[in-house]
Amino acid sequence: MADEMQTPTTFTIATPGRLTFDDENDLMTYVLRFGQEQGMAITKGRTRKLNNALRSIDFKCDRGGSYRDRRTRVKLRSGWTLRAINNEHNHELDNDMSGHSSSRRLDAASRQTVAVMTAAGSQPRQIVTTLRQTNPAINLTSRTIYNERNRIRQAQLDGRTPISALMDELARTDEYVMDFRVGDDDNITHLFFAHHKSIKMVKLYGSVLLMDCTYKTNRFKMPLLEVVGITGSWKTFFCCFVFLAAETQHDYEWAMQAISTKLYDGLSPPITIATDRDPGLMGAIGRIFPTTNNIICLWHIDKNIVSNCRRDFNGDEEDWAGFLGMWKATVQSLEPAEFDNTWDRFETSYLTTNPSAVQYIKATWIPHKERFGTPWTRHFLHLKSTTTARVESAHHTIKSYIKVSTGHLRDVQAKICLAVENQDKEIHAKLMNDRIRIAHSHRIHMLRNIVGRVSAYALEATLKQVQRSAEANLSPCTNHFTTTMGLPCAHYILHGTQGTHDFRLALNDFNRHWWIDDSVYTPDIEAAEPEGGHPDIQPIVNHMLERYHQWTLPQQVQARHRLEEIAFGPAPVIHDPIIRRGRGRPVGSTARHNTASTQRDPSAFELAERTPRLCGRCRQTGHNVRNCPN
Repeated sequence: MADEMQTPTTFTIATPGRLTFDDENDLMTYVLRFGQEQGMAITKGRTRKLNNALRSIDFKCDRGGSYRDRRTRVKLRSGWTLRAINNEHNHELDNDMSGHSSSRRLDAASRQTVAVMTAAGSQPRQIVTTLRQTNPAINLTSRTIYNERNRIRQAQLDGRTPISALMDELARTDEYVMDFRVGDDDNITHLFFAHHKSIKMVKLYGSVLLMDCTYKTNRFKMPLLEVVGITGSWKTFFCCFVFLAAETQHDYEWAMQAISTKLYDGLSPPITIATDRDPGLMGAIGRIFPTTNNIICLWHIDKNIVSNCRRDFNGDEEDWAGFLGMWKATVQSLEPAEFDNTWDRFETSYLTTNPSAVQYIKATWIPHKERFGTPWTRHFLHLKSTTTARVESAHHTIKSYIKVSTGHLRDVQAKICLAVENQDKEIHAKLMNDRIRIAHSHRIHMLRNIVGRVSAYALEATLKQVQRSAEANLSPCTNHFTTTMGLPCAHYILHGTQGTHDFRLALNDFNRHWWIDDSVYTPDIEAAEPEGGHPDIQPIVNHMLERYHQWTLPQQVQARHRLEEIAFGPAPVIHDPIIRRGRGRPVGSTARHNTASTQRDPSAFELAERTPRLCGRCRQTGHNVRNCPN
């Protein structure tokens, strides 16, 4: 017992060499650095105030207990004076300070690095690597970065909920236009937003849009409708983003109305919108944009045919290839009568042998033939947007920024903003490059008046038409190329060069989509002013007063109670969206896949095209080793 109660060994540290300081920050820096040099971590203890002014601070060892005073006290007189009360410790001093959390505190420069890299979407492990490469002696762990990121997030929220902060940021800045909708319980159900850089692009290149929903982008499992366009330099740009409660026609109509009022106010509606065969989206486009041509993606059509028809061919690849080839010939017919005749031959050829496949196409796709068949789509501008490949690629781009599917809408919006701003810089650089850099192949007499005034892509496409015009067996003109692309075709060039050697293409021979003239685009073009200020409720108040005087006394009393609740009650609060239940196994299941991944689920056509699994013994399909008949 005597051994257990013996006095512990004491260790004495040196007295601080500096005793006076001009300000508190200088004092704190010195005390912390002095403690680390001595092999201990010093923490702030009790503080004392006099007349609500700080008068003294106690510092102590982070391993100190209550039975012994190991403190250093600082008193404020004229500046700060440091005084050591007890220099003894009952533990050995540390040569390695990495075990003390106080030694892992970040300095101002490191905090700034964390803030910048967090805003840029960098992962904690990347931030740790950067800080260690910058300062090999720095002492930190991944938890240090997580804590600092959380501190930054809490400072940005400033006591607000994430959804409230998001709505404030979207509404109080001129960077965005936005619209939203809430449900009966004040849960947000729809959210539309567009960056002002996107609005600028829509004004220049908003003739053709592509739309599609993507999933696994947020913790609430809300579908994200992405709308993209095509620049004159043949690059994809983001137009806007819409979080939806569901994918019904009612939801899509709200999104299309927001696009119409926020992006196309004062502009002509888009000429073409390319989508997949979503009845709700197609119906909404037809209702809000009745003059717009709606193209159904040919790629989705082909893949739906694969997933629904391939099984009817029982592995006969030759017959299957012939089926697809004849369907492709039908779609690419040039005239409606030719389309109908080719379809009749297709139906006759396969109705007997593969009736279900033919019936599927006839019931599902033929009613929409005007939305994808060449006889109809070749009569309006669509810039080769007969598929939604561009918006599918945009899904991948956005998810490369989002990285996880468990983020809040505010986090997702911030990552989307980074993608839009980076994309805008790329597009701007490309357009400026097209103005000042001229390819050697474009320095020909025919293109002399348009070089530097239309995009390099348009020049290259026109040059191919110039080469075609010199072919001896040039096919008759169908006006397909000029109508769908807005560029001069080989026949127009051939007609212009006949009888003269001084023919030059003019700027008006090109659709304005391809222009990069100063009258259309300048580096300092001003973005459209978003609808600022607060919504004007005066018309609603006036209408309410008119009705109020027409109501009976009980109705007026009830209305007054409601108005008092609005006027004197708590401010309305918008709540997070209701989390939708997704497909798959429930949360907590041991067989559940990674719920944070943004990777999409396999499509039906991918399942249909998968190579069947073979038996490990006989290498045949339909069974495995355990029930192999051989």
